Amino acid sequence: MGGAMGLKDAVDLAQGEAGGEAQRVRPLRALPPPARQTSPPRRGWLRAGLGLAILAALVGLFVVYGPFWRAPPVIPLVTVEPGLVVRVVVANGRLRAAESVTVRSRVAGQLIELAFEEGARVARGAVLARLDPAIPASVVAQAEAALSSRRSELDQAERDLGRASALQRSGAGSVVTRDDARFAVSRLARDIARLEAAAEEARARLEETVIRAPFDGIITERPVDGGQVVGTDTALYTLVATSALDVETEIDEALAVSLAVGQPARMIPAGPEPRAIDGRVLWVSPRVDPATGGRLVRVGFLGEPPAIPVGHSVDITIEVERREGALSLPRASILEARTAPAVLVAVNGVLARRPIRFIDWPAAEVIVTEGLSAGEAVALAPLGLTAGMVVAPGAAAGD
Repeated sequence: MGGAMGLKDAVDLAQGEAGGEAQRVRPLRALPPPARQTSPPRRGWLRAGLGLAILAALVGLFVVYGPFWRAPPVIPLVTVEPGLVVRVVVANGRLRAAESVTVRSRVAGQLIELAFEEGARVARGAVLARLDPAIPASVVAQAEAALSSRRSELDQAERDLGRASALQRSGAGSVVTRDDARFAVSRLARDIARLEAAAEEARARLEETVIRAPFDGIITERPVDGGQVVGTDTALYTLVATSALDVETEIDEALAVSLAVGQPARMIPAGPEPRAIDGRVLWVSPRVDPATGGRLVRVGFLGEPPAIPVGHSVDITIEVERREGALSLPRASILEARTAPAVLVAVNGVLARRPIRFIDWPAAEVIVTEGLSAGEAVALAPLGLTAGMVVAPGAAAGD
C-alpha cells in the first residue's frame, strides 16, 4: 500500500479499535486556507471622487452655457420706426343749445293755427302760429276810419284858410277870421298825427297776431294746442338756434391741460347710422370741478348741425397733437411704466434693459422721447423676460 494509509483504511482501523462495534464516523473535511490580508481600496475611492468632480463640472457648464447650447426661445419683438403719430382725447358729450328762446305772443287771443311740431327746423321769419285777428282788425278799421274823417276835415279847413287869407289881403276880410282858419288847420293836423299813430299801433297789434321765428332754429317744445286761448305770458314754443348748437363734455383735468380753443375734432352722434361730423374746440373751462376732477369743454360744428334733439349723446374725438417722425411704442412693452420706465431691447440676439422716457397718454401706442433709436427691436411682451436672455434672431416684427 506503499506505507501510506488511505482515508478508508483509517476508518476501518478506528472501527476495529472500538471493539468491533460498528460506529459511523463523519469523515473529516479539509479546512479552507486562511484569508489573505489586503490593503484599503485607495484607488477605487480616487476613481469615484474623480467621476463626481467631472459630473459637477459638466453640470456647472450646462448651467452657465446651457442657453448657448439649446435653441433660443422665440419671443415677439417690435421694431421702432419713425412715423406720424396723432394724440387724441376721446370723450362722450351731449348736444347743447347755446342760444334758445321761449316764444310767446305779444297779444292775448285764441290760437287758430300752430304751424310746427316739436323737432321741426324753421327759418328766421317763418310763421309759427296765428291768433284770431278779428278784434285787432276791427280796431285797425276804426282807427283808419277816424283818420280818414279827420283828413277830410283838414282838407276843408285848408280851403277855408286860403279864402280867409285872400279876403284879408284884399281888405274884404278880417285878420281874426284868417287866424281862426289857420288855428283850425293846425288843430286838425295835430289830430291827424295822433290818429295816424293810433292806426299804426292798431296795425302793429294786428300784425302781432302772427307769431314768427326770431332766428333759424329747431323747435324743441310746443306745450299748447290749436284753439287754446293764450295770454302774453303763455309759452307757445321753445326754439333753439341751429347756429349756436354745440356739444358739451367733461374732460379729466390731466388731459384737459393739453386742450386749446381751435383744435380740430370729430363728432359722431349716437344712432343706428352714425355719421362723422367735423368740428373744433370752442371753449375750455378754466375751472376744475372738485367733485369730478374734470373741466367742461364745448365743441362746435363746422358744418350743418345734425338733426338730433338737444341732449342727444355724441362721441367726440379731439386731436391734441400731430407729430411727424415720432417714435411710438406699444404701452404693453414698457416695464414699470409709472416708476422707472424701461424696455428690453434685443441687441445681437441678447435682451438688454434700456431706460426710456415717453409721453404718458391713454392710448395703446405712446410716443417715446428718450432712450430709443429708429430700427431697434423691443420685446413686445416683456413680462417674464430678463436682461441677458438670448432670443432667436429674426424674431423682430417691424414696420
